[in-house]
Amino acid sequence: MKSFRPKWLTCLYLILVGIFFIGHGSQAANVYSEGFSLRGPTHCFSVGEGYDSQFLFSISSLGYVGRIDFEVDAPKGITVELGTPIFLNSTASGAYCPITVRAAPEAPRGNQSITVNAKGGAYSDSISICIIVSGFTTLTIQTSPSGVPLDFFLDDIKYDLGTQPLRLEIQMGKHTLKPITRSSHLGSTRLMAESLEYTNSSGHIVRYTDLDEPLTLTITGKSAVRILFEETTPTVDVAPVLEELAIVMNPLVLLALLAALTVVSFYLARSRLRQTKQEYRVQLSS
Repeated sequence: MKSFRPKWLTCLYLILVGIFFIGHGSQAANVYSEGFSLRGPTHCFSVGEGYDSQFLFSISSLGYVGRIDFEVDAPKGITVELGTPIFLNSTASGAYCPITVRAAPEAPRGNQSITVNAKGGAYSDSISICIIVSGFTTLTIQTSPSGVPLDFFLDDIKYDLGTQPLRLEIQMGKHTLKPITRSSHLGSTRLMAESLEYTNSSGHIVRYTDLDEPLTLTITGKSAVRILFEETTPTVDVAPVLEELAIVMNPLVLLALLAALTVVSFYLARSRLRQTKQEYRVQLSS
């Protein structure tokens, strides 16, 4: 028996298939119609006079292939360096773009923003990057263990660190630090400075072991320096011993000692002789 299939079911099937492909093609066209996308940092960066602040933003292709040109809008006194142009070589390509920011003395203090504009073909995008312009910050200097007396130079100025951490208000930028005290005492314990730890405003810790040369630190925000001391093995101080030995080796002192020894020896010999004579007489009388 010949099967029967209604024509309207076939037509409905073809209509649904057509709608599916049309919708899929429309979505694909929408995906590749945005060109490219910029993504900037999610937190603010400290910027100050005398040092560079560097960070990254990213660009990703959403279908665009070709040249991208950048332009930057920045507040007065803020200088921005950004490599331009760049090229996206495929629809799946992307790149990280470094940006360097400097602040001049006339730059307004406080929170500011930098706008990065990107243009490629008929497409464009932009991001806003937050910066904090600040002239001064806090540097905390302390020892480990705490309370170790310490002298140090900061930018050729001598400071004395007592039993409490020292907090200095300094201008952000590059500074030179050199510990003067290499050995110190905490009570009766002798300590030696072995290393130095610098914690920057981002919480990153850098350790230095060469304390003989001045250290250059780039202060970009609230930071801390900790000088690490270690207990040393007690040693005999030979200086007093050598001094006493030098006195003893003096010819006049040696002569006096020899004379005294001669007198003592003569006295002992005489006493022994008298004792021997008395014993002999006792034996004769008996």
